[in-house]
Amino acid sequence: ARKPRATSKAKEKVEFTPVMPIPDSAPSLPPQYRTGPRWCYRDGDGMELCYSFRLDRPDGSKDFVPLCFCRDAQGNHQWKETAPPAPRPLYGLDKLAKEAPDAPILLVEGEKTADAAQTLFRGHVCMTWMGGSNATGKADFSPLAGRTVTIWPDNDAAGIKAAAELVGILHGHGTEAKTIYPADCLPEKWDLADTPPDGFD
Repeated sequence: ARKPRATSKAKEKVEFTPVMPIPDSAPSLPPQYRTGPRWCYRDGDGMELCYSFRLDRPDGSKDFVPLCFCRDAQGNHQWKETAPPAPRPLYGLDKLAKEAPDAPILLVEGEKTADAAQTLFRGHVCMTWMGGSNATGKADFSPLAGRTVTIWPDNDAAGIKAAAELVGILHGHGTEAKTIYPADCLPEKWDLADTPPDGFD
């Protein structure tokens, strides 16, 4: 007699959607995210939207991961290592809202660099986007429409390429942007969060 064929049900993938702003009822961050560098993305009213974390791995490597408070179709909630859906919010929207409408914008790559740049250029609003040089097309740059924007890329090929992409994206929002190209004396991959070489002003 023919044996009945065993059947197996594929486990359905549960889809989680980021909830932004993060509600007051959200639980505390999981333990692995409570230490180490982290940056909070906020909207113009200062409400928390999501996080970006630097995780130090046991092998000595470092990963930058986004973290969102998410909900599935059944109403279950949990923190997930996932980025907000495109177009993603910019880092520094809360600072942008507090400054005068004509305050100039300095656009750099990475949250750590944006914070460092803010201490150097206090007359500017220093901002960045999530995901690095390969994610310029996933960010929402519309809040910069009509602003005066300067782009200071990382000193590498990926950073220069991203700066060129940003000029085109901002132009689509009616914003003219200029780029500061890193000086030849700066090391490869140098950015505004790094110590400049001796003699560099």
